[in-house]
Amino acid sequence: MSQINEKYKNNKQSKAFLKVKNKIKKKKINQNDKDEDLVIGNIPDLNKATKKKLPKIIQIKKNTKKLKREKELLSKLNSEEKQKAEHMLKVQKAILKSEGQKVYNEKSLKKRQKNMQTKKDKSRMKWENKKNKEQTNKNKKNKKNKNKK
Repeated sequence: MSQINEKYKNNKQSKAFLKVKNKIKKKKINQNDKDEDLVIGNIPDLNKATKKKLPKIIQIKKNTKKLKREKELLSKLNSEEKQKAEHMLKVQKAILKSEGQKVYNEKSLKKRQKNMQTKKDKSRMKWENKKNKEQTNKNKKNKKNKNKK
């Protein structure tokens, strides 16, 4: 094991692999499980440790695009297919909720995006005000220094 660590010391992918391998050891997952023991909920996702979370703004944009695509697809279908598709979407969303993932509707996504934008705007205004105050203070000091000389 130490040879592997030395060999791949600077390689980021191998570091991630080693982390996952160590987590498997800690959880003591048996590699030789029987087929009957492998139920969908019991299968470990070994890539979870290496996945990166996206920034909130990007998550919101992705979710809104997904909802728009769903609406477009539903509008193109006829009534029977539309009902089946809506039912399938509800089932998928219920499965995602049961897995612990958050499922948003369009209204809440717009509200979240608006709130984030207002926070950004406020911080920009504060920063601009701070810069302006510093600039005016520098100008005043420069004038005082010139008058003294």
